[in-house]
Amino acid sequence: MTMAPATGILEALKGGRSVPFTPRRPEIEPARVGEGIPAFLLTTPASRDDLILLFFHGGGFTGGSTAGHLDLCARLADAARATVFSVDYRLAPEHPFPAAVEDSLAAYRYLLRRGHSPAGVVPVGISAGGTLVLSMLLAIRDVGLAMPAAAV
Repeated sequence: MTMAPATGILEALKGGRSVPFTPRRPEIEPARVGEGIPAFLLTTPASRDDLILLFFHGGGFTGGSTAGHLDLCARLADAARATVFSVDYRLAPEHPFPAAVEDSLAAYRYLLRRGHSPAGVVPVGISAGGTLVLSMLLAIRDVGLAMPAAAV
């Protein structure tokens, strides 16, 4: 992976520059990971199949959803020329720790089982989602899976 896509991801997350929204609506394909955890695969005209942003929303582990981040996911997909896979991980207090970490690991395994190379997967998280990315990386290490290319 070159630095250009990663730079686009960082810029879109900081909001430092306006990332133009795709002229067409993004395509959204629903999915389920692990034990029925809802997720979606989002593509835009700029998306590539070989670069997957595994996106985790914020919300303090008690709120937030993938639906509330569709615009951001579309902007990230455009900026990085990537496909975004966003997961509605289980939330506390109904699902206490480590439920969200288990869901994040299930999402990573889901992508690997579908033939995506770890070298083409970049976990991305905002706020609680960023904490989840780091926790997922430790879980990936602990179970002996290949690590993703990078994390944001």
